[in-house]
Amino acid sequence: MNSNSSIFDRIDNMRVGKRGERIAPHKPLYLLSCIAALQRAEPRLRLFSDIRDELAASLRLFGGGRSTSVSPQYPFWRLPHDNLADFDAEGSLATRQSNDDPTVASLIEGKARGGLLVDDYKALKDDIRMQNSVIHYTLDKFFPEILHEEIIGFFRLITISQYGVRAADPGEFRSQVLEAYKSRCAVSGFSLNASGLVFGVDAVRIALLDGGKNDSVTNGVTMTPLYHKLFSLGFLAIGDDYRILIADALEDNPDACQRMIQIQGRRIALPEKESKYPSKDALGWHRKWIFKG
Repeated sequence: MNSNSSIFDRIDNMRVGKRGERIAPHKPLYLLSCIAALQRAEPRLRLFSDIRDELAASLRLFGGGRSTSVSPQYPFWRLPHDNLADFDAEGSLATRQSNDDPTVASLIEGKARGGLLVDDYKALKDDIRMQNSVIHYTLDKFFPEILHEEIIGFFRLITISQYGVRAADPGEFRSQVLEAYKSRCAVSGFSLNASGLVFGVDAVRIALLDGGKNDSVTNGVTMTPLYHKLFSLGFLAIGDDYRILIADALEDNPDACQRMIQIQGRRIALPEKESKYPSKDALGWHRKWIFKG
C-alpha cells in the first residue's frame, strides 16, 4: 500500500471514532506504537498477538472513562483504511456479525500482522527528526498536552528535546485562568511566584470537545502538575458542588489512596467572580468521558 500524500496530511484526514463528544484515541495510539517499534528496530509488520496487550493497556490508560473493556483489534484493522498502516494475514478472516471487522480469534489464528507502510517506514527509519515531528504532530492533534510525556513514556518513544517543548498551557487562556484563581492551585492552594513568573501551577482545560480546545475561563481550573495529570487520566474529578471526587481505582494503591483520601470531598478554591466558576457542563463532560469513577 502506498500513498502520494504526506504522512501529516494523512494524519489530518484520519477518521477517528467518537465516544459521545470525545474523540477515540485508538488509531493515534496504534500509530505511535508502530513508530516506537521502528525506533526499537523491530520488524515493520508485527503480529497482532504480540502487540494486543500493549495496545489494550494504552487504551485503558489513555482512552478515558471507567470501562476496562477495550478493543485493540479496531485500530489494528482500521488504520490501514486511512492509508497510515499495512495489514496482512494468512487466508480469509472470520468477521463479526455486527460489521466487517475480523474477530479477535481470526486475527490471532490468521497470524495477522500490521505496521507502518513501506514508504513511511523507509522515510522515518533513519530520520530521527522526522520521527520526532510525526510523534509530536500526532500528540498535539489528538491528546491534551499534559498526557504527552505519559504517552511517550508508555511506548518508550525517542524524542528530541528541542521539539515540542513549550509551557503546559501558553497564551491568553493560561493567563486568564491563573488570574481568576490568583495563581493558586484550586485543589491544594499551592502557589509559587518568582520574578513575576508562576511555577508549579497549570491552567487545566476541563473539557476537550472533538479534540479541540475551548479557551473560555469557565472551561479552566488551576492545578499543580500532579493533580493535573490525575485529572487528565481520570483519577480525579470535580462534582457540580465543586467538591473533589477520587476514582475507585486508586484503592488498589494504599499509599496513593491514603494521600488522596485527604482531599476527597474537599471543595476547590473558586474565583471571586461567580461568572468565572468552572462550567458545570464542562465538569459533567469530564466526569462522563474521562473520570474512572
